[in-house]
Amino acid sequence: MKRRTILLLAIFGFIVFHAVRQQQPLAIAHYNSSDWADHPLIDLQIPDEVTSYISPIHIQVPSTSLSMIVPEGYEQRINMKGYRNADTCIDVHEDAGIALSAKREEVDNYIVYVKKDRRADEAIAYLKDFKFNGYNAFVVCVSDTTSTKTVIYMAFGDDRFSVSMTGTLANNTDEAREEVINTMLTACYKNT
Repeated sequence: MKRRTILLLAIFGFIVFHAVRQQQPLAIAHYNSSDWADHPLIDLQIPDEVTSYISPIHIQVPSTSLSMIVPEGYEQRINMKGYRNADTCIDVHEDAGIALSAKREEVDNYIVYVKKDRRADEAIAYLKDFKFNGYNAFVVCVSDTTSTKTVIYMAFGDDRFSVSMTGTLANNTDEAREEVINTMLTACYKNT
């Protein structure tokens, strides 16, 4: 279980797979591979362009320039930048000096790694590039096919900074995925 969790976290830049860095990255907007034909493709229904506006119910994520509407029943994670309930956590990482393209390259390399090794226990269920509050953005959904665990990773930014949000779901249900992605899409970034 720990190994599978570590491999899932690789998508978030905690592990860099140097062995596949020389491979050509996959520049794709929606990944649907026959390698995972037995795994249903998850459609997060992200529009091509999303704009969110700050509202009185937005909550500032501590130690970040990001605010979001936190769902009812979530509490702030201790020693982390994010929120959680019993089954789901949403974490935020703000990276000044790390371009969005670097994060996307890591995701592309991870996809090459999963496809190359034909990992039966992991599936890239959804990948889309879009515009978020005027910034380039992408979202990827990785499912563990041996359990109900799913990770949704969304990042936006430019060549000077990037912000990423990671939603880890213990229960891969339509309602849980919708709650996480809708929370991420309420994010407002204050560029200071």
